[in-house]
Amino acid sequence: MIDVDESASVYLVHTKYTNLVRVNLVLLKAFLDEKHKRGLMITIDRPHQYVSHLMQLHGVDQTNLTFIDAISMHAADTKGGAVAPEF
Repeated sequence: MIDVDESASVYLVHTKYTNLVRVNLVLLKAFLDEKHKRGLMITIDRPHQYVSHLMQLHGVDQTNLTFIDAISMHAADTKGGAVAPEF
């Protein structure tokens, strides 16, 4: 289910966790490619490299997408050169 407030462009999507990756890919493709929107992807359960690779496989243009990766620093796999900022 998607609740839409067109005046503020806020979208709230309810989905099962098992469908989350699929729903994210479909929505990202629709918003980034078809509607030419900009986006912010905050990854908390999968490293940026994994999410980016999935998007490439499914033809999602990442040009207007900014990533905040909150997991790579804690993940064992740090291929791709993701560097966590120090505060």
